[in-house]
Amino acid sequence: MTDGWVDECLAILRQGLAEFPQNERLLITLADTLSEAGWRRHHEWLYYDDEGFIQHKYDIHKSNEYWAESIKICEYLVENAADNATVTKAIHILVLLYRNIGEPGKAAAYAQKMPELKDCRELLLAYASDGKEEAKHIGEFLLKAASQFARQLVHGLITNRHHFESDMPIEKLKGAISLFYLICDDGNMGACHGDLIQLYLYLSRVQWERGYHDDAFVSLNESLRHARALETICDGKEHAFTSPLVSFVKYETTVAENIAKTLPDDWPFFCNPDYCKAEKEIKADPRWKECVHKTQA
Repeated sequence: MTDGWVDECLAILRQGLAEFPQNERLLITLADTLSEAGWRRHHEWLYYDDEGFIQHKYDIHKSNEYWAESIKICEYLVENAADNATVTKAIHILVLLYRNIGEPGKAAAYAQKMPELKDCRELLLAYASDGKEEAKHIGEFLLKAASQFARQLVHGLITNRHHFESDMPIEKLKGAISLFYLICDDGNMGACHGDLIQLYLYLSRVQWERGYHDDAFVSLNESLRHARALETICDGKEHAFTSPLVSFVKYETTVAENIAKTLPDDWPFFCNPDYCKAEKEIKADPRWKECVHKTQA
């Protein structure tokens, strides 16, 4: 993805801060933009150590000037911001960036400032209400929890390269996918179609590597099915889930087109461990061209 927006966005934010130097919204937006710019301009450098566990290349990351400035702004906001949401966002950025530059102690110290999962906003909102309002908040929690659980499961697999020496990742990914169907048992996944696109893309890669080539293309077709479903609701309007557990949950979408067309470029979405060999092999299969054609139709 192009990073041509970086300089323009940073210039606009700095211009705003020149006029309103203590504006918390501008400051946290600048910090967040710097964090993203640092990744896009310099990338996140990872490798697997001798035991097969993922590590960050701290020496390279420490020279990332975007991240260094983002850290400085976030530390200021944690100590001085009046808005709790700003402090929370600043801590989130600090945890990731301090991890990346090899200061896990500071990353953990900031993480410790946040509440435990059982004290998160989504759960407390459910506890604070009853009736239909409680049902709505429970549904919102279930959907968000499923999304975060699935993402952490994938990262858990990626963290240890040795997880990919058996069929275990296939079964775990299928389990994560089934969680969404457990919640949205009528197939109306709403915005969660996006989670399922990612999971099926990654599942196809893992299936291919383990020799289940037919299954890999089944998963690719599933990712396309969810992409088409997501396209139908990305119209800028309000929508609602319909399965019993989440039937009171409503959400708004942004206008988005051509989600399906990007699938071939998005594959396998999660890029670790290295997927170059699998990419070369699966794209040499005649069925890959058929899949690409379907996404462009």
